[in-house]
Amino acid sequence: MPLQYSVFVCDLTVVERFSLMAALMEVVDDRVDCVAFVNLGETDASHFQFIGPRPAFPTGGATIL
Repeated sequence: MPLQYSVFVCDLTVVERFSLMAALMEVVDDRVDCVAFVNLGETDASHFQFIGPRPAFPTGGATIL
């Protein structure tokens, strides 16, 4: 789910996260591109403050990409 341009919130299992990382390694140019995975643990939108429309957050542990 896109949070803003190039920032995504994902509700991933461990297997899904490693699969996504492997897929990204195939297309990311690690000399100039950077992808950060941030595990937020069990969370919801109350951990964020927004100006403008609030996105729908996953109900499980979210990861910001």
